[in-house]
Amino acid sequence: MSPLVCVYTIPLEPILSKIPEKIQSLRSAAVPQNGTASKDFLPPTPPFFARSQLDEEKNYCYNTTMISEELINYIRNEVNRGIGKNEIKNTLRNSGWSETDLDEAIKVVMLQSINTISPSVPKTSHKKLAISILFLCLILGGSAYAYYWYFTKNNKATSNKNTSTIANAPDNQNSGLKVLFNQEVKSKSAINPSSVFMLGVSSENGEIDWKTIFEVSSISKISPILLVENKGKLDDFSPKLFIQQYSPQKIYTYNYQYDDQKSEKLQADNINAKLYSSSNFVVISNGEDYASSIVAASFAARFNIPIFFTPLKSEERNLIKSWSAKSIGIGVAENADHTLTVNEANDLLKKDSDYLILTTSDDLTKTSNPRFSLVAPILAGGRDGVILNVKNPTRESVKQAVSQATQNGFHPAYLVSVGNENNFPFLQFNIVPQGTLYNQDDDHQYFVNLYYWADYNNSNEYVPDASVGAITGYSVSDASSLIARSLFYEKISKSDKVITWSPYSSGDPALRQNAAKIDPVLNNDFTKKYLSNLKDYNSLADKTTVVTELKDSSVFVYSGHSWRNILGNISVTEMPVFNNPTFIFAFGCAVLEPWNPGTLEANRGSPIVGYEAIKNGAVGLLGSAEISFVASDLYFGSDQRMLVQNALTMPIGQGQFLTSRMSDAYFLYTTGKQNPEGNNYYYKSYNYLLGDPKLKLKVTSNFTPNIVTDNRIRMDFESKSKLEKFVAVKGGGYTMCSVDEKSCSDLLRDRPRDATEFNFPILLDSYVYSADLAFESSDSFYGRTQLRFFTEDKIREINTLSDSGSKPEPTYKYIGQYCFDFGEKKYCPNLLLYLHYGSMNTQTKEISIPKYLDLNFVF
Repeated sequence: MSPLVCVYTIPLEPILSKIPEKIQSLRSAAVPQNGTASKDFLPPTPPFFARSQLDEEKNYCYNTTMISEELINYIRNEVNRGIGKNEIKNTLRNSGWSETDLDEAIKVVMLQSINTISPSVPKTSHKKLAISILFLCLILGGSAYAYYWYFTKNNKATSNKNTSTIANAPDNQNSGLKVLFNQEVKSKSAINPSSVFMLGVSSENGEIDWKTIFEVSSISKISPILLVENKGKLDDFSPKLFIQQYSPQKIYTYNYQYDDQKSEKLQADNINAKLYSSSNFVVISNGEDYASSIVAASFAARFNIPIFFTPLKSEERNLIKSWSAKSIGIGVAENADHTLTVNEANDLLKKDSDYLILTTSDDLTKTSNPRFSLVAPILAGGRDGVILNVKNPTRESVKQAVSQATQNGFHPAYLVSVGNENNFPFLQFNIVPQGTLYNQDDDHQYFVNLYYWADYNNSNEYVPDASVGAITGYSVSDASSLIARSLFYEKISKSDKVITWSPYSSGDPALRQNAAKIDPVLNNDFTKKYLSNLKDYNSLADKTTVVTELKDSSVFVYSGHSWRNILGNISVTEMPVFNNPTFIFAFGCAVLEPWNPGTLEANRGSPIVGYEAIKNGAVGLLGSAEISFVASDLYFGSDQRMLVQNALTMPIGQGQFLTSRMSDAYFLYTTGKQNPEGNNYYYKSYNYLLGDPKLKLKVTSNFTPNIVTDNRIRMDFESKSKLEKFVAVKGGGYTMCSVDEKSCSDLLRDRPRDATEFNFPILLDSYVYSADLAFESSDSFYGRTQLRFFTEDKIREINTLSDSGSKPEPTYKYIGQYCFDFGEKKYCPNLLLYLHYGSMNTQTKEISIPKYLDLNFVF
């Protein structure tokens, strides 16, 4: 029901005289302070009627909605630019619009956002209801008065029930998208709320039973789905281990025998009747087209609605009829009330997704480690992802496919490959400059340089715009278990214990001293200081204790020697079984490098450390597929240490977790000298994340984050003026805009999805890495500049080192003190820039202090 608005005629002069000034101030606060924004970039402000438009002798009451065509047009333009709903609302709210106005206007825009998706359905008809109204708040009695203004001219969209439209809505259990074809999506599950599905990949006649797997994939938001390679050698260790971690009340099996009192076998006919008790929508897909069905299955999983495959069985037709469900044909027109092509279905999903999944349908019939694409819809449903199926992938064809998929404002924050090194040839040759510590060799063409496909803007091939990861393993059984651990991590993770092990640093104090020389401000006990449950080991003799502790750990940080079959002195056969899903930082060599090119299944007699950890219950691993120069001493002052500290001390649930910080660690490129610091370029090329980049680990920190509020802050380094409100721009982690304001504004306008919230806990008794600022030098390489905050004690420590001739290397530049005012608390840390360089030659190049840094703080 529309709100009742009463307008009373009162003297207008004292109110109207202040409105233009108020509007201008609100507009200034909501727009980037660059002075060059286009007219279309400015948000509309609620206008008012001049006094002559009112009859002073009458009062008016209207039932109305407070939205206008100008407001609707502005929101529509912002949506088309890719601006998020919350950001649009924040901007307009600052300009004076009420929450009710904004919710109603956004609803109208979203209902109009996609018209005639289906060629078989007529276009939307619109009925305009134009209402013009003035709302003027009165001041009655005493010395105080308040004023509010509203106006309305409502374009209210109506459409017949056959119109193909889809509307965004607040997130619910099923998806952020919950309205299809002008109807709210409603489905009711018929399964036990705490259940697990174990599905054999092959049917009794040996054929891959992908249709049944895709049918069950539609409930991936509700229950874990485990695939078992039951053709040939039985491979069920990892799925069975997940069941122990998850402890389900019910286990549903299909094409697989599992002896457990909780187990119940699904019948072959009409599995959807077992999954759902009702649904008002279903998806119909082509039962002969595996490639299009991958996308159709991800669509069904996003909305948590059943998927059926042609030709429909009589039982299936009767079930759909009994539900009175509307059918959505994807890649098929048969029995469909609404039809979508595969691209149209993906375009709808892109509107509410930040997660792109690479896979290839070619692997269904390949003999070399096949069938990984079967799990892609499960991951897509659980993460609200969009699947990009690339047939016959090559390095260039994948790059082109990603480039096309990320056009028109779709720039996902996460990019995940589902497959193994035979599916996607990720190695990019000749990217390491001559003279590096170790040159590439042709026999190591494995799952490396994933970042190559994450670069959307082509500004620098080696600095990604998305967090990236890989879902793989010995088999699809391991891959499905890895996905299940990631999607249901919060339920199965019971430990917050962090284990660190640097077994080659014991008894050698010189190594610790060398670490301090790399970065004298770093405190070697930083991680110990802020983690509540941490155990640190530094000797090879600690192996037995470490293995025991790892069984119930949350995070394992290893730094030192490793190879394909060994981590320190833990052999691959001694890799523990993780009762709790553990994430592993493996800073060493070749832990993710198969022994031989080709089929991993054929080389299981020679297992590798990284894949063995995933099979044994780990939830992810960050490691190298090649030689990686990471000594124990280097860890304590290196990018790897920075990565771990950021990952473990960030409050859970805020910001991106792993690879957004990984990219921060890779801005420094190698000089090719025998220098531990100079190997990051090489390190970046050969390290990758095996796991889900959206995962957030369970750890407990001692520090208390500041008050939670929304503060967008601009730090002007030149004028040291009062902090202005602005926004951070994400690009390969968190980076500043260009040094001129117009470039920053253009970037926000052209790549709006890159505007991001940044979780920034200020640690007053130490420093915090807040952001990496990338600068392009004359030789086209990048130096990295870290922004840090220090207390007065730390400032004195740095000055003392400098005065004694032990000037910190890299150097620091003091900028000044900045104060952050959060209600009753005020923080005034000192601000320094930490300058680190890298170039093709050995000469250190000066990098000037930037003019400003834009950050969006979320406390």
